[in-house]
Amino acid sequence: MESLAADEKPHLREQPVGLSIEEIVAGFEDDTVIPTNAVDITYARKAAVLNRAIKDIGMGWYQWQLFIVIGFGWASDNLTPIKTEFKPSKAPLLNLAQNIGLLAGAIFWGFGCDVFGRRWAFNLTLGLTAVWGLIAAGSPNFAAIGSFAALWSFGVGGNLPVDSAIFLEFLPASHQYLLTVLSVDWAVAQVVANLIAWGLLGNFTCEVTDTNCTRAENFGWRYFMITVGGLTLIMFSIRFFAFTIFESPKYLMGKGKDEEAVRIVHEVARRNNTESWLTVEHLKACEPEGYEQRISASDAVKRKLETVNLTHIRALFATRKLGYSTGALMLVWALIGLAFPLFHAYLPYLQAIRGAHFGDGSTYLTYRNNLILAVLGVPGALCTLFCMLSRRKYSRPRTEAPVMR
Repeated sequence: MESLAADEKPHLREQPVGLSIEEIVAGFEDDTVIPTNAVDITYARKAAVLNRAIKDIGMGWYQWQLFIVIGFGWASDNLTPIKTEFKPSKAPLLNLAQNIGLLAGAIFWGFGCDVFGRRWAFNLTLGLTAVWGLIAAGSPNFAAIGSFAALWSFGVGGNLPVDSAIFLEFLPASHQYLLTVLSVDWAVAQVVANLIAWGLLGNFTCEVTDTNCTRAENFGWRYFMITVGGLTLIMFSIRFFAFTIFESPKYLMGKGKDEEAVRIVHEVARRNNTESWLTVEHLKACEPEGYEQRISASDAVKRKLETVNLTHIRALFATRKLGYSTGALMLVWALIGLAFPLFHAYLPYLQAIRGAHFGDGSTYLTYRNNLILAVLGVPGALCTLFCMLSRRKYSRPRTEAPVMR
């Protein structure tokens, strides 16, 4: 991004594009499908003002930097040769350990980022994944690798929800489609992981049919863990040392730190070579007389739980169209959640124990085929991006509703 000349000043937006605070709040109450009496309405109104301030700053250098560092991911499903070396009686327990870690991580970091902040969770999830992935390379037995798999998955499980949350909270409404584009990073990461696996596991690993596999003959998966864990550590270092991640203004506002939230918004505007109209008085104007803000950690957790109570669930089925949309999304996610582990973990296991034969079943060929499948996933992600951009270009969607967590 070219720097401004010394005598140039950033463009100043003095007010929210002709709208008063009352109009911003009224727009939020009209757009949201969640009943306003079901949440802390003062918090919701302040969140609407912050959303409008971010929208008026626009998409700039800070958001594009955030888009890049959030694109760092982890792809570590290629651990089949482990069961050849350790000869466990129940090999799928490794996948179970990973899924338990993913579930625990999603719950802990999903709620935890509302207690101790998005910034720490943003860095720690990737850091824990890297550290435990590297440690797992030295596992002496199947129980150890299962434990370490659960621990690195604990970090992976929090990475997606935390990164998505902090990205959306700094993203103007006009560019929220970029959250979908992040699937391209996941697809590319899968290609990189499978390319590494093809070279290392295909050449330094015992064959599945080898009944006398020793540790010395099966170092491929350990090399793989060291390589991918090292790459993840590099990505963590870039996040932590080369990029300044600001704490979420909504988190700060929820903790009663309105001044700090406003400061962060202005810092983002400065990074984007503009200025913001937001002041502390704009947030204070959302508070009714005698208002006492809930700022404790337990209040933050309660606010989080309020978003999943039955009142909100009923609101998602308030109309036939909304109910159809909600039901279809739930069904799609349920089928994806079922198909992914069945295809990648349990189907190969069932084929192996039932004596399925597919000609050359060498480890080298297996990971070559996995690489082909991973490469074919990239066009799918790009197609999704094309469809999103086409819809934005040729359709006229109604006013975008503010995003509030």
